[in-house]
Amino acid sequence: MSKQIATFDDLRDAVMAYRLPRVLIAAFELDLFTAIGTDVWTIPDLAREMKVSERGLAILCRNLAMAGVSNFGWAMK
Repeated sequence: MSKQIATFDDLRDAVMAYRLPRVLIAAFELDLFTAIGTDVWTIPDLAREMKVSERGLAILCRNLAMAGVSNFGWAMK
């Protein structure tokens, strides 16, 4: 039986429960963690290296940081 969404907090929790797996899947599909390795990157440099959209990569890294997956704050230049 699924829990009924009765409040805004319930809605936010439901959205977040779906969002984190999608963010992780996107990072794995792009092989983001391998690309980062142990180096320090700026978003523009990493996007160029990975041949992906700078804006999209920034959004993905920001979502990973908000989820507490890793500290991507260093790359937000």
